[in-house]
Amino acid sequence: MQVPVNLDQLIAIASLFVAATVAIVNSIRNRKTDAESMRDEAARRQRIADKLDAIGASVDETRAIVKTLDKKIEQHGTQITRLEMKVDEQERRITALEKRCERHFGVSKHNDSN
Repeated sequence: MQVPVNLDQLIAIASLFVAATVAIVNSIRNRKTDAESMRDEAARRQRIADKLDAIGASVDETRAIVKTLDKKIEQHGTQITRLEMKVDEQERRITALEKRCERHFGVSKHNDSN
């Protein structure tokens, strides 16, 4: 027994076949595009991670340099304090020597400058 197929039915079946073929091709193309997009996104994230790692390393290096400079500044401050104390001690000794000289020789440098 043969089923009579008229032109409308044939066009409908052909349209269905074309629509299914287009859907399958688009699905395959979308999978490829999605895979490429995922690869591109992964590459972009990796570049960002690499840049952040480089920035982090730079920050660590800068932090170490700042610590070294802080130590040097502290050492210089300590040295300056010691030198100021020595200068004060020398000024005190010079003043004492000047007073001795004034008593011994009777000459006053302080009076001459006034």
